[in-house]
Amino acid sequence: MVGGDGMRILVIDANRIGVGPPCDPGTQQPTVANPKWRAAKLLGDALEADMTWRSPTRRDEPILDGYDVLVFNRALPEIDGNAAWLRANPNARIFHLTNDYLVGGTALYIAARALGKTVHVIANHPRHLSQSGMAFVEAWTELNLNTLVYEADRTRPSEMPTGEGCVYYGAYRPEREDMFRKYLTGHVTLALMPAMRPYFDEAGVPGPRSDQVDWRTTGLYPWHASLYIWNVAANGHYRFLTNRFYEALGYEVWPIFTEETRWIFSQSGYYIPPALVVHHPDEILQATAYDDADVMATWRAQAQGEQQRIVAQMRDIIRGN
Repeated sequence: MVGGDGMRILVIDANRIGVGPPCDPGTQQPTVANPKWRAAKLLGDALEADMTWRSPTRRDEPILDGYDVLVFNRALPEIDGNAAWLRANPNARIFHLTNDYLVGGTALYIAARALGKTVHVIANHPRHLSQSGMAFVEAWTELNLNTLVYEADRTRPSEMPTGEGCVYYGAYRPEREDMFRKYLTGHVTLALMPAMRPYFDEAGVPGPRSDQVDWRTTGLYPWHASLYIWNVAANGHYRFLTNRFYEALGYEVWPIFTEETRWIFSQSGYYIPPALVVHHPDEILQATAYDDADVMATWRAQAQGEQQRIVAQMRDIIRGN
């Protein structure tokens, strides 16, 4: 795709181990049901960019050339894997997007430096949290990339029953283990990928358990609330609410915040009703019953405006407007 100004931009949605973007089983075309792929597609459309997907297990795919800008959404784990793209597009400006300080772009940064190139990082955390960023990156912009997963147009299908209970989903993170043990004591359903279950078992976290969230079908609709657990050590560094907040709003599911998240939501600009903040796992059942259409409508409108501003800023930075 060529933008109105003649600029050719390629968004490379990279993954460390995956075999490809989630695909529709009928058409075998990438589906935007998966939140991370949807976020990349939203940005790609705003940039008037082409999109491709790569991982170390997709070595048979051709390296594309002829681009003025390369945008790595995450980055490949191998120096040579990233360098191949830079060599094929020798005059391209390079951007790296990351919304997780544990998922860096060291291999990309090293590849770029070896070829005499610079990388502009857009991240939702400050540069000092990234050792490789401090060592190799000069241009660093901090923006709330998590807003990209919000779905402003999503509405509950008429045939979908009302959600019940509270869910926690996602990967196991060792830095959250104390919080898992404190709050996941039986009042919250754990919707886990099979690979994650042994980690929660070893941590002594009980059920109930369910299959992982199926973003292609029901998503978060089976539940009324979603537990928001935070890395306490990250307080003072992050200013933005995580993906699960924006995912919950898209499904009109209520985020329930543990008291340890108070610092982060106080920085977010969102009003959090006290009834949605729990100090003890026994308070989760009462918090799960919370419902206020005005609060949800206000949050959704705020998230939509936030998303629009972030996308516009990213377009200006990457297209050089």
